Amino acid sequence: MKIRFVKRIFEAAVLSAVLSGFFSCASTSVNLRDYKRTAIVSVYGNSMIPWYSNNIRGSAEPEYTEGIISGAINRAVNEGDPEVYLAGKRAENAAAALEQALLSNGVDVVSPSSFPDCKVYVKPDGAEKKSASKYSGRGYRVLDSASKKYRTDLVEKTSCDSMLFANFKFEKMQKSGAVWLRVTLSVCLTDAQGKAVYRNKYTAVSDQSVESGRGERYDHEGLCALADSTVLKAVNLFMQDSMDSADVLEVFEPLPEKKVYDDATMAKLEAARLMLKDGVSPEQIAKWQDLPLELVKELAEE
Repeated sequence: MKIRFVKRIFEAAVLSAVLSGFFSCASTSVNLRDYKRTAIVSVYGNSMIPWYSNNIRGSAEPEYTEGIISGAINRAVNEGDPEVYLAGKRAENAAAALEQALLSNGVDVVSPSSFPDCKVYVKPDGAEKKSASKYSGRGYRVLDSASKKYRTDLVEKTSCDSMLFANFKFEKMQKSGAVWLRVTLSVCLTDAQGKAVYRNKYTAVSDQSVESGRGERYDHEGLCALADSTVLKAVNLFMQDSMDSADVLEVFEPLPEKKVYDDATMAKLEAARLMLKDGVSPEQIAKWQDLPLELVKELAEE
């Protein structure tokens, strides 16, 4: 009887630890408003949505792993699956939600849209796909830390005194005949010298779910539609935990769809960029390259 009682106490303690760590992973407290300017260096997410399992040797936060070869095969087989081809969009919207939440809470933010010429970022309309398993938000690279060269360039161009790295992990959970989306936001804040001053994880589960049939039959597109609201829940947890008082962001504005051009138009646009650098007027370029004048003017503003 005594042994059973002790066992129950132990199980209760383990359960309490699991529940307390479900939504965040303890870290040294921080107040983002104490920093003059925060540069969002990287935001990225995974390229597939694996099944979440909490049965890996009792771990409360199991890690999903995928081999390079098996991952490539899975993506090739499932390339028509919204969970795969919408990966870039998920990362883009996650980056937008994070930036807008910081701005709405009075944090002076550096991002690809505000400092597109900084070398730590890619082209404003670009993104990085790394090892076919990670997609960055628009304008970002897939980074978990920044080199001294990157940090120096970032500080010189933006006068930032802190740098933020964010990784969104998307997973799906099956429960009570339904599939739910699970999002874990991992953040790392460093000072201008690259020293980590804050690390934490925030997990949110979608408020809604999609019905699940036999096996893995469910609405994949419907599951992906839950991403934005679930990302926002995780981001708001981060805001509330990293400031003395934070406003909850109810909605955010997703980035507009990227313009897609055929190869011939892309060649004209590249030629237009070169001519703009040589001082040719947008009007003349539009005429020579047979391009809309407004499009050439957009290039001139990049």
